[in-house]
Amino acid sequence: MLCMLPALEDQNSEILKKVEHILKETELIVGTSEFYGEVWKAMLRTPRARLSAIRYLDKHIPSNLKKAQELRDKNHIYISEYTIKIVNREVALTKDESKHQRETAMRLQMQLHDMLYFFYPNKSKLVINALISGLSIAEPQVYVNRSTLDFLISHMPVNANINSIQENIKLVECASLAYTKKDFATLNKIQNWLFEHLDEDLDEIDPKDPTIITIVESQKNLFRKSMDVKYIQKGSSAGQNIGVNAN
Repeated sequence: MLCMLPALEDQNSEILKKVEHILKETELIVGTSEFYGEVWKAMLRTPRARLSAIRYLDKHIPSNLKKAQELRDKNHIYISEYTIKIVNREVALTKDESKHQRETAMRLQMQLHDMLYFFYPNKSKLVINALISGLSIAEPQVYVNRSTLDFLISHMPVNANINSIQENIKLVECASLAYTKKDFATLNKIQNWLFEHLDEDLDEIDPKDPTIITIVESQKNLFRKSMDVKYIQKGSSAGQNIGVNAN
């Protein structure tokens, strides 16, 4: 996966077609949930694969339940017949009939939690943390920041039911920090993600709106963290002064 994803940035159309084909065949063999789990892991753990990973996810993950059902109807959601385990640094495939039956039933009904299973495996930990890594400003990755926000705009609108409020609070916290980079395209995308759905003609904003709750709570968290850092720095400076005076 770490070899294939960066190759998607190649400008050679023939190479791109081959890489896309290999990735699709891989998904067919290992199953959709296992496949996207590995793509999310690559985004989380490997900075050099982060941009190509989020762009691939943005392109191939259905943006809503209706489109996921359409993929299902076209037989483009694949069932895994194996459980993948790593034993002594070697990948082992174990036949798993119960998993096959469970995924078959989930694909058949394809409700929201089923879509999350196939395309956002272990969402609260793996997927959210991968997106947080894409929003991070700790590294010079402005194109990753922009592409991650594109994904959030198209797949995870802050007012939709795809994420819990707590998950959105974590994402908004990280997105808010990107304001310090003063990249116009990034700022515009943050604005669109957070506020595009709000009606500008409203005289008052509903404080119970999940978006407003998310934004307010995220800013509270950032403020608390800022105050904690200042308190630690102040305490450290005081300790240093005491040491100087004692000497």
